[in-house]
Amino acid sequence: RRSGVHMGGEGGGGQQGEARERRRRIQISDEIRATVLDHVLNHGLTMREAGQRVQPNLSRFTVSTIIRTFRMESRV
Repeated sequence: RRSGVHMGGEGGGGQQGEARERRRRIQISDEIRATVLDHVLNHGLTMREAGQRVQPNLSRFTVSTIIRTFRMESRV
C-alpha cells in the first residue's frame, strides 16, 4: 500500500488526463442483449465467453452490466 500525498488523476501525469478522449458509448441492440443473457443464464457460459461469442468486441464488464440490469429491473 502506498503512502504519501495523492495528486489526483491517473498516474499523476500533470495535464495529460485532460487531453484524453472519452470512450464512446456503443449501442447494443435488444437482440444482442437477449442472446448474451441466454448464453450466460441458460447455457452456462462465462461472461467473457458469452461476450466473445455474441460480439467479438463485447467486454466482460458490458456483459455483467446487461445481466445486472436484467436481474434488478427484469428487462433486457
